[in-house]
Amino acid sequence: MDEKLTPQSVVSQTTSFFKAIIGTCAGTVIFKKLLGQSLVRAGFHIFALLLLSGIVISYVQMNTIVDETQKIARYIDQNFGNINFTEKGIYPALNPDQSTHIALNRGIWFDYVPSMDAYNDTVESWGTNAEKCNAGILWDPQCILMWVKTPTDGYMANPIFAPPHYPKEPFKEPTLADVRKHAQKFIPGTTDAREYHLYPVPTLPTFSLPVKHLLPNLESDTIQLNATTLLSQAVNPMVLLPLLAFFSAFSSFILVGFLAFIFSASSYIFSDADSKRVITFSRMLTLTLYAACPAIIIATLWELCGLRILNLDYAQIILYALLVYSLVVQFKMQRMIDRKPPPIDPDF
Repeated sequence: MDEKLTPQSVVSQTTSFFKAIIGTCAGTVIFKKLLGQSLVRAGFHIFALLLLSGIVISYVQMNTIVDETQKIARYIDQNFGNINFTEKGIYPALNPDQSTHIALNRGIWFDYVPSMDAYNDTVESWGTNAEKCNAGILWDPQCILMWVKTPTDGYMANPIFAPPHYPKEPFKEPTLADVRKHAQKFIPGTTDAREYHLYPVPTLPTFSLPVKHLLPNLESDTIQLNATTLLSQAVNPMVLLPLLAFFSAFSSFILVGFLAFIFSASSYIFSDADSKRVITFSRMLTLTLYAACPAIIIATLWELCGLRILNLDYAQIILYALLVYSLVVQFKMQRMIDRKPPPIDPDF
């Protein structure tokens, strides 16, 4: 029979990272020991696990991104030549006045639109063929942006090359036509493209590389960049991988911390006096954070396998898995608490 939990039986103790992670995934037995773990240490363990998850996911995604980007770069080199950054905008060295709309490998759509008239003449192309693709690139004289289909209805787009006045943050639109209109709003006027910045990390719009710094020794009215060479300079996995992993871990840690606080507060409010004597709010929050370990691992595997069942993404998997497992853990802990018998009425 399991030993009952009392305020005296819960003592401060230290559990290593790997033992805590393996134990929480193996069952609920270890949670009795984790009651004595400090909240700060629990938070550190969760952040470390999220960082490992971010590294694994970012590594797999980075390999795919680099491979696909290399193919796109070769296509640009063969069909457009160098990318010219001039005082009037971004233009290809070959056929700068000719529009191009084509589907590349793995459902990636490519659009080059040299003018406002070209925008107005290609609505049908955007509305039919492009929407069959999962991602695409839009190149016009004022910006080069990338868009992707979201798991739900809509499209997320962000600039790759953009002038100072262009919004750097990713934006979401319900249709590709709306993406086109959003980009079109920033077409009027001219901006010196030699002052543009490259934004290689969509999730970190503040991280950028000035175009003129990519070729710092060039003295010319036009900065010419070869797409393949540009890729090797700008998309450096050794630089982007840590940034993507850390940003993923940080944003996920905020999510997990918020969910753990909400679930813990809800459980604590409805706990009886005996439960609160043994499991304080701090201890309940510690248990809920550790209950997130299996949820994080499941979400990581879900993301790596590319599953989109019921359109569930990484954050939603963490939400539902944490909710279920935290309820199981709380139920187990409540059953182990040594409860005082009700007072006996002497007049009864």
